[in-house]
Amino acid sequence: MTEQLAALSQELRLLTTLTGFYPPTEQQVKPLLFNIEDSPGWERFIHTAERHGLPGLAYKRLLELENLSLPTELPATLTGRHRTAVVQSLVNKAATIEVSQLLSENGIRHLVLKGPAMTEPIYGGTGLRLSEDVDLLVQKEDVEDALKAMYGGGYLDTNGQKPDISNLTRRIHQEFQLIAPKGQSMVELHWRLFENPRYLDAYTSNKFTAEETTLMDDQILPVMPNEYVPLYMMCHGASHHFSILKYMCDLHWLFSREPSLLEQTQRQTKAMQLEGTFALSIEMLAALYGHTLPRDTDQITKGAMPFLLEDALDALNLKDLLTPARESRNLHRLYRAWRFRSNLSEGLHYKIFELAKPVWLSFT
Repeated sequence: MTEQLAALSQELRLLTTLTGFYPPTEQQVKPLLFNIEDSPGWERFIHTAERHGLPGLAYKRLLELENLSLPTELPATLTGRHRTAVVQSLVNKAATIEVSQLLSENGIRHLVLKGPAMTEPIYGGTGLRLSEDVDLLVQKEDVEDALKAMYGGGYLDTNGQKPDISNLTRRIHQEFQLIAPKGQSMVELHWRLFENPRYLDAYTSNKFTAEETTLMDDQILPVMPNEYVPLYMMCHGASHHFSILKYMCDLHWLFSREPSLLEQTQRQTKAMQLEGTFALSIEMLAALYGHTLPRDTDQITKGAMPFLLEDALDALNLKDLLTPARESRNLHRLYRAWRFRSNLSEGLHYKIFELAKPVWLSFT
């Protein structure tokens, strides 16, 4: 783990230290601080914290440590940016409540995915972890009614037009992107949890029958049960899971709060033959936050996984922003590996789907 962390940029190592489940000590943070005169270094840290969606938590933790040598103007800068993160979170919360109420009023069953409804209970506060948009899940047969209700409530597609649902059955991706009436938030309406066709709707009905609720600003919101959240985050198919730290941080806090979730998620991914995806996520949690690996992870990761972990850690590094081609190559390699995984049967299944895609689409 030490060698892997050493390969990360100083600003990213500082960020992971500040955003762990347990508050860091001054002794842990001091060796990672930039010199007082190193303005570019501090600017890179701020950019890194905000790029990875964790400015509120990082700044709060840093400002709570009293005996650190920081540039004179830095505390005021971080305090201001922390307030900005809180305001952004409040806007996102309001948008989440508004669209959830709209769907409920129209009798459309839905779940709120991710966002403040999930992260505030995990982190215990507003603005500690940023969410850029609002994610909702509806059942496929309710998509048309949901879009009609949202259009009636002032939601438009990204071109400022009425959402076009005529090509719903031809879409490979699993969401519509809509702009909220005030234009301050993006809403993604999902009707599938996963991109990989092998398990398109395998768990969707279970999510609805096992739905839970959370209280946010005195409003009751339907949310995905915690037992499914790590599975969804690891396996829903977005490459940003491996390249933006906040998603790994979410898993780290979830598993730290509820250790039983780790074993439960391992069983779920094994049943879906996604041991490789699970193993890569856990390897990254071990490298970034010091998680203990499950006993059989070494067997799962043997062979193909080391280069994937290296690419994933590379993708997290700020230095890759200076070499977009390298970052793009890393993410493409990582995403391709997610698709074809080291598990041969999953790879074959996906290849068969690619060959049969035109036929499959005509029946969905």
